[in-house]
Amino acid sequence: MDCADCAPKVLRALTQLPSVNSTIIDYFSGIVDLRYDPEVLTASAIAAYVARATGFGVRPVTDTAPDGGPHTITLPLSFAIIPPPDTFKDVNAHPTSNPHIVEISFPVHQDLDQQPRDVLAKFQPFGAELLPSQYRAELGNPRRDFILVATRTAACVVLSIPVLVLAWAKLSPRPVLYGAISLSFTTGIQAIGSSIISSAIRSVVYLHQVDLSVLVAISTLTAYTFSVIAYAFEVSGNPFSAPFFETSALLVTLILLGRTIAAATRRSTGSALRELERLQPDDVVLTAKNEPVQTLDSRLLHYGDIIRISPDTRIATDGIVVGGSSDVDEASITGESVAVPKEIGNHVIAGTLNLNGTLDIQVTCLIHENSLSRVKTLVKHAQMSRLPVQDLADRLSRWILPAATISACVAFLLWGLIGRYVLHLSPTSTAIQAITYVIAIFIVSCPCAIGLAVSPTCCGNLASSS
Repeated sequence: MDCADCAPKVLRALTQLPSVNSTIIDYFSGIVDLRYDPEVLTASAIAAYVARATGFGVRPVTDTAPDGGPHTITLPLSFAIIPPPDTFKDVNAHPTSNPHIVEISFPVHQDLDQQPRDVLAKFQPFGAELLPSQYRAELGNPRRDFILVATRTAACVVLSIPVLVLAWAKLSPRPVLYGAISLSFTTGIQAIGSSIISSAIRSVVYLHQVDLSVLVAISTLTAYTFSVIAYAFEVSGNPFSAPFFETSALLVTLILLGRTIAAATRRSTGSALRELERLQPDDVVLTAKNEPVQTLDSRLLHYGDIIRISPDTRIATDGIVVGGSSDVDEASITGESVAVPKEIGNHVIAGTLNLNGTLDIQVTCLIHENSLSRVKTLVKHAQMSRLPVQDLADRLSRWILPAATISACVAFLLWGLIGRYVLHLSPTSTAIQAITYVIAIFIVSCPCAIGLAVSPTCCGNLASSS
């Protein structure tokens, strides 16, 4: 998604699908939470329609089982051999774009005998391996999106500079040569910004709405088309108006610059979650009576497991101290700067730092439901909430294009009358002058759309950061 206007577009596409409801869009992470009836629609069908209607890259991701709750976990497994379908009868299997990677969801509870380690062991005859915790980091990659849009913006800036120089610098008059150079460079800029046109077409065809992308497309295409026609007449020896390729080139460049700012905002907004994720250890040391100490992925912990926390090591999950004593730095969670002494029977918090002693901790919460996980959930909910200024921007955006169209029509009529009956111009000159003012109105309205598209994103960044 390129700007804050993209979130309502995705929402409108989803509302056109049957059984889809409870839709929450997190623009900053690029993730949509929704509920749907799998007997009516499949996740892949929803993703395919949204991709077709919006032009965005979409892939379905299942975080929990359909009836999942706080005691349902998901393990992404990579298989060397694809298991037969009946192997997954006791769990919920969610295929991914990679046929060898399947997300396994299953319930866990203190009263259930099924443990995460048992589920993994069940699939190990098929070469199953638990993917690293960074597996989901590729789902919404703000850094990749920023690099992509920044590269396009840089290319447009490089191509725009010669066009602006030829238009504004005091050079010897060579309109045909300068026009050919400006035409070629501006055409390249239009090709780089072709997503603007395709987004507008998708909005009209699939979503049946006129949004900011339509206004932006009309503004840039009008300026570009008028300039091409004016240059063609100039080459033929019948000039009627000077082309203004610099306007179209500058508009597309500014639009992509706004998208670059939005992408940079998305990238910085995820810093809070990334900092929280760093507090969660990936591996733990599992101890048990009459069994050797082993290193285990923290996602495979179960209620009642005893884990050993060495000095200068972060605590993986909430639990109770059953052995040893130490001081624990809880500043990352509670903000308390003074270390808290911990002895047998004391509770410890996930993500806090064990300082000087060794602690044996009995697990009371799994990592998907511990204190650190709840903090991350609250941060995500804060990012998904919409600010009043975003709703105001959405309402204003619906009026910009109609207002610009009405103003353009009024300007065409007024300047047609003024040119014909006040300035006594020829019909051709009058029409050209009136069309020029129409184009100017559409062009002026375009930066308004850019401002509405980018400013709510920045405001949302400030709110989620605070």
